Amino acid sequence: MTKKNIRKSILHCIENLNSQTLDLILDSEITYLNYDKKHFIILISDCFDQFRNNGDSSLKTSKGKCKFLNDSTQSYFLTGEKSRNYISLNIETIDEKVIGISECYCFSDISTNKNGNHIFIDSKKGSPF
Repeated sequence: MTKKNIRKSILHCIENLNSQTLDLILDSEITYLNYDKKHFIILISDCFDQFRNNGDSSLKTSKGKCKFLNDSTQSYFLTGEKSRNYISLNIETIDEKVIGISECYCFSDISTNKNGNHIFIDSKKGSPF
């Protein structure tokens, strides 16, 4: 699977709030948000529940750029179709393999609609400061 295809598959799962398929796609040997895969899936499932509880059944993706990242990382801004709440993610790949997923705290795309609330996958970290 190419970098583009693995990113596309991961994004498809996140857009559809589907943590079960995401669990099947992600590599158990990689950490996500500095957690093992099992803990990350629990966190992102809770995040998806927040979207559902606010009336969202899917998220809309916009590509953008998180400040201070390297070229192997692509950033995405995902917005709830009803609530307008959002998450911003970085997906890093090397040699067609995902090597990390992180949250973006400094999304640099000023055209992104931020009318809703920022939902953090890891609510304990929730802020870079």
